[in-house]
Amino acid sequence: MYRKVSSAAGLLAAALLIIVARPAAASVTTATLTATTPSYSGKCPVTEAFTGAISGTPGTTFQYSFNRYINGVQQVQNVGAGTIPSNGTFSPVNDSFSIASSSTGTNFDQIWVHNIAGGQADVYSNKASFTATCVLILLSTMPPIPVASPPFSSKNQVTQPLSSNATLVLHPGASAIRSKVLLNQGQADFFFGPYCTHSGAQLCVGYDHVLDTGVFGEKKIGIIRSYFMFAIPHGLNVVKALLGFHQIFDGTDQTSFQCFGGIAPAVSPWTTNNDFVDGDFGFPAPAHYIGPDGTIDVTSIVKAWTGKMANNGFVMRGSDEQTFIGKNETCHFIFSPIELKITVSSPILKVP
Repeated sequence: MYRKVSSAAGLLAAALLIIVARPAAASVTTATLTATTPSYSGKCPVTEAFTGAISGTPGTTFQYSFNRYINGVQQVQNVGAGTIPSNGTFSPVNDSFSIASSSTGTNFDQIWVHNIAGGQADVYSNKASFTATCVLILLSTMPPIPVASPPFSSKNQVTQPLSSNATLVLHPGASAIRSKVLLNQGQADFFFGPYCTHSGAQLCVGYDHVLDTGVFGEKKIGIIRSYFMFAIPHGLNVVKALLGFHQIFDGTDQTSFQCFGGIAPAVSPWTTNNDFVDGDFGFPAPAHYIGPDGTIDVTSIVKAWTGKMANNGFVMRGSDEQTFIGKNETCHFIFSPIELKITVSSPILKVP
């Protein structure tokens, strides 16, 4: 009996020694982020910058991203892999992005640590909030000039105030590619992943005709649309609005501006869902293209947004969304929206 108890005690002691000898489990404990300019007022666009750190057990590996909310719209920016160094703090963890208009809604940046070694749950930093107030700058180097109002005859009476033009340059925020397939056999439409590459600000419109040689021999057309949004202030007296874009070539002859079929205001929100949202393509929007760059006159759309129409962003479509053909054919227009230049009219003071 004594030998059995002694043997059991020895085994327990050995087990305790093994437990004590095990190294601590790898983990990420905290992540912190701070806005270098929490509150900004001045000329736009402006770069909003953030700096932070990720702390934990040395040697812990992980992936990290930035969870941005700009004007209430979420943007997730993946960064890559990291490893906690010997001092226990992975730093600096920096992020920055351009702000082109005054901030509205929810605005913050946040570190998201995921795919942590050992299966640990994701870790989020604090929300580093920020605000931006953009001040409209006149292009002229002179301030508005007071203009006297002399007595006018009924033949030359001035009915409109004099004005000076200014330009507001905006950069795109949220963007997405949406695709779906149409069948000529009566089956329901279905969605599929975009054939065009979507990387960063790169977008695509067009179509993919596919002649299935299977039992049914059905004809399919995959139609591809792109969506992007600019935060446009209300109440602007818009004179002109030009959307600038840059075409991207993928090394084949299947990428062409001829695959572009029009631009329109989206008729419903798309940033919080995966819907194939339609657009009101009745707005005139002539395009001017000198490859690889071009502009689209979207004055009528922007004027509507600065009035009472909800700004759900732009939707661009390909040149063919309904024709079935008896052969395989692909047509893509790959591009990146560079900026939206809005010329506005600012009244000059009038002295009575």
